[in-house]
Formats: sequence, structure tokens, C-alpha cells
Amino acid sequence: MPSKARPTGGIEQYSYFRDRFNCYRNIVCYAEFSSDITRQHLFLSLRSLISEVNGLAVNTRNEGSVICPLETIKFGDVAEFRQIDDHLDVEKTISQLHDLRFPVDTDKPLWKVVVYGENRVFFVSDHTICDGRGLAYFMSGLTDHLNLTRGEKAKQQELKVSEDSAVFELGQIERFYITDSLEKYVTKKKSASFIFHTIVENVGPRWMARIFRTRHLYEFDLSGKPLPIPDNISPSMHTQVEVVRIGKPVLDNLLQTGKKHDVKLTVLLVYIIAKILKKIVIESDPHRYKATENYDLEYAIPVDGRSFVDVKEVQNREPDFVKGFGNFASSVSLKTPSTAISLDPNTIDWPLIRAMQKKLTDMLAKKENLSLLGVLSFVDVKDYIKGLSDQRNKAFEGHYLEVSNLGYFKFNEKVPEDGFQVKDVIFSQSVCVTGALIDANVIGFENGLRIALGWDTNLPFAKSVNGIAETVRTSLENVK
Repeated sequence: MPSKARPTGGIEQYSYFRDRFNCYRNIVCYAEFSSDITRQHLFLSLRSLISEVNGLAVNTRNEGSVICPLETIKFGDVAEFRQIDDHLDVEKTISQLHDLRFPVDTDKPLWKVVVYGENRVFFVSDHTICDGRGLAYFMSGLTDHLNLTRGEKAKQQELKVSEDSAVFELGQIERFYITDSLEKYVTKKKSASFIFHTIVENVGPRWMARIFRTRHLYEFDLSGKPLPIPDNISPSMHTQVEVVRIGKPVLDNLLQTGKKHDVKLTVLLVYIIAKILKKIVIESDPHRYKATENYDLEYAIPVDGRSFVDVKEVQNREPDFVKGFGNFASSVSLKTPSTAISLDPNTIDWPLIRAMQKKLTDMLAKKENLSLLGVLSFVDVKDYIKGLSDQRNKAFEGHYLEVSNLGYFKFNEKVPEDGFQVKDVIFSQSVCVTGALIDANVIGFENGLRIALGWDTNLPFAKSVNGIAETVRTSLENVK
């Protein structure tokens, strides 16, 4: 069978060059299962999953310009079992796994499963082949295959699994499928205004960019002054993680309260975390950060790039498109005035949150024109990332906050009571992926909401951020 390869799109090249120029590490999904997983069981499940999701069996070639299939994947390349004593510190483990790097342009896979104590599973992936939603798809698929193969006990007992056992062989796959890059299907014509602003913002002088800046968030005034981050501190590129765990009743209340005020959960989370972070920043250095000074707090919200294309039309040509295990992540950047955010912990600025929601809704209605996907259509991705790398190696640059909400997943919907049920799940990504001061990664499931808060350990006020998860949890529980 001939190997299928395809050119990479802008999003994939963006991830590749972030890795090359040391701005990016990986993304992680953690799940705690209700039953123990043996090596034989994991081998059978991964073998079935990879044959179904071929995007797991790829790497890049020619400086990231082509994605192509691997000939073979050994079990030891993608699975590792580690023992624990009495307690597993999940947050610390996620932070450590964020330092794991997968070499591109090799014959090795770009992901790995690490199992602690038989039932704690961490899926770690390079962003080149997998976005955040892909993490959830993987964990959902793994759950399905663990339950499909759980009855094959006799087969598991007879199976001898070693590090060299082949969990994937290209020659054994009847049809190998890699979904095409998203940009191939983005046909919406860019406006002349968007092209001009994109060029000015990315390759033009700063004074010109300031001329065309946005001055208002509807009824709220923007200052044009970004939050002043010290320019003499380089990022460590190591992500510290704390996790907020919210139960189902609190999640239901957040959704109902947001609906009552005509705002979605993602924007409500942006506001709550931005409010807490504002207090931390001001208290960390009151001489540099003034509570009365109005700064533009820039935040980013990743979106699923599939929303920028007509999926039904694409599926007529590629029936497996939405099942593709690719990188479809795009994002939009927005700004909110700092003085409009009250420091009173008992106050929620609903008019401001509604303005933030309206701005996001309006931007998404324009689709890729105001997204990362649109920007990458007009810049030299390699030089763009190299320039970003040069800046970040000197100082912190980027967003005040990024909130990535994967949505709600029913991992256990079809799982029998005695099967492999997901008891806990967390999604996290290296903060250097975004350049944000704080990176909030959100996922909902049957047991509630999980928010992984990540920040670089060299953040100017990193010590003040420690313990932020508890503050966020308390604030969310008190939303009315």
C-alpha cells in the first residue's frame, strides 16, 4: 500500500516552528479510571485505537513541511508504566510531563501514554498533530477501546507484550487516512481591511499598529496601554500547574446563572480569573501596577478551526474529516479595560461581561478573518515564530490570560457499571504555547468541571500566583 503524505497547513507549521525555536513543549490530558489497566490490555486498546485514528501514527518530514505515516510503532515508544507509593500528586506530575519533548522529523511517534499505579493515565502529545479537543477525543477513544477489549481476558493472558511489540504496522492497515490541513478548505475571501491590519500588526512598525488600535469595547473605553510586564526576566519554559475541581451542582449553577445574564461559561471564566489575576498583579508590585491606572488586558480564546469551514461539504470529499486526529486549533484575541473590573470580591460586573461576550460573538461571526488562522495566511510562519522566540527569550510577551474551553464530554455515557469509567479528567498545555501570563484549560464531564491553571515558573509574580486555584474555586462557588 502506498504511503500517504500531505503538506502541512499554517497551524501545523506554527506548532512545528514553536517547537524548533523553543517556544513550545506539549499538551497533556489526564484521566483516572475506575479499574486497573494491564500492559496487555493497554496494548490491545492502543493497537485498535491507532488503526482507527491514523493521525496518531505520523511524524513530519523536511522541516515540518510534510506530514506522513510511520512504518512501525513499538509499544515501548508510546506506553510507559510508572509505580507510585501512597499518593500521586497529579498537578506536579502534569508540570513534569510538560517538560517532555517529542523530536519532529524522525521515525518516532509524537505522543506517549504514561500510566501511574495502573489506573492513572496521562496522554502527552506534541501540538503539531493534536489540538486540545484531540486530547479529549483520544481519552474518549481510549475509554471506548478499554471497554471493548475488557472481555478478552483469555487473549490478554496469552499475549506476551514487550517494549518491542508492534502496536502499529503500516503494512497491516488496509486504508491509511490523514485528514487534510484545514487551510485547504478555508475559502472565505479576506477583506482588504483585514489584510492591511494583519500586515501592520505583524510586520509593521509599532507606531503604525497603535494608530489603528481598537479604542472601545462598546461602552467601555480602552486605553491603548498594555499591562507593563518587566522586560528583564526571561521565561523558564517550565509550566507550573494548579487544578480547580468544580462539582456538577456548581457547574450547573454557573451555566444557569450565565444563561440568565446572557453570557457563556467561557467568558464568565475569563472575567473571574482576570479579576483574581488583577488583584495578584497589583499587590505583587504596587509601584509598577496602579489599581487606578487603566490597562488594556489582552486575552485569547482558542476556537475549533472546524467552525471556519463547511464540515458537511468537506465530508462529501473526506468522509473521515471530523474524526481526523489533527491540529485544528485557531484563536481570537480580545481586550478588556482593567479599571472596569472591580476588585471587590463580592461584585460581578455583568455589563462588562456582556460586552466581552458580545465582542467574542461578533468576532466569531467573522470567522477566520480575525483568528490566528487568518493571521497565518498572511505571514511567513517561520520568521513570525522566530521573531516571537527572540522576544520571549528576552522577556515575557503575549496575552494577559488565555482560557481554552474544550466543552462538555460524556466519557461514561456508554460505559457499564463494571467497566472502565472516567472518574477524573484534566486538560493542560504548556503556557509557552500561548505566551499568556496565565493559561486556563477547561473541560467538563459527568463529575463536573476541571480547570488547569498554568504559568511559567519565572513569571515576575509567580510566587504570588501560588494558591490561585483555591481562590478561583471559591469565586466560582459564590457566583449568583
